Amino acid sequence: MKVATLVTLGLLGTSSVVAVPQKRYKAMTAEERPGDTTEWAAFVGQRADDVVKRLREENPELKTVVAVRYGQPVTMDFRLDRVRVFHDDAGLVVRPPKPG
Repeated sequence: MKVATLVTLGLLGTSSVVAVPQKRYKAMTAEERPGDTTEWAAFVGQRADDVVKRLREENPELKTVVAVRYGQPVTMDFRLDRVRVFHDDAGLVVRPPKPG
């Protein structure tokens, strides 16, 4: 059975309903998750550039590890192969990095 989301498009005063297929993901076990996120809490207060470098070296399965200024808008999609390292204006990590 295929699951789809119905989306209403209102273009130029007309309206259409389109079925958008949804991708299904299986739940990951603790062993399949990238990195040990309990250890990542220790990164708070460290330089964001150093944390990004270390996460990339220690977790080659991660496709994206980026430093983001805290409060900056980010996309809301959830990806387990991405880690955002949130930092303040001084470049110090303000919250523990986590996959997503």
